[in-house]
This record gives sequence, C-alpha cells and structure tokens, in this order.
Amino acid sequence: MKEEKGDDLPYELGISYEDFLEYKSEWILWRSLGAYNQDNVWVAPVSFVEAESMPKRKLDAFFVLDDLLELMRKQLVRKKSKANGRQKVYG
Repeated sequence: MKEEKGDDLPYELGISYEDFLEYKSEWILWRSLGAYNQDNVWVAPVSFVEAESMPKRKLDAFFVLDDLLELMRKQLVRKKSKANGRQKVYG
C-alpha cells in the first residue's frame, strides 16, 4: 500500500518546548474530557464561547498536540491493518 503524503510524524512541533511543558498536563485532561462522535471525529470538551476565553497559546498547543495524536493513531491503524493483511484503512 502506498503511504499517503503527510503521514509521517513531524520532526518539530508547531509549539515551543516551554509551551509544551506548561500545557501538557492540561492537554491530557482536555483529551480525557473530550470524546469521539459517531463519525470517529474527536470533539473538544469546550464550547466556542469557552474557547474564546482561553489563551491563544494554550489553544494552539492543544490543537498541535491533537493533530500529532491523530497522526500517531492513523499510523497505528495502518500498521495493524498491514499486520493483519488488509489493504483498506478506515479512520
């Protein structure tokens, strides 16, 4: 199966190391409070109005980490499907 462009994990994150250290614990809570909907799309645990009151650096860090986690999840699904001999990957 041909790998899709952009499937590799990035060498650098789009946030500073300081922001990562500052927000990583809160991001873990953010992930644990959110949920996947019926279409397997992750939904953040805050409303638009609540998000407006959050610091931009914090939201940026959360979204960068969310994107990284999604790439890692897709890689895991792809590896499992290859190991099982299936060619089609869902999600």
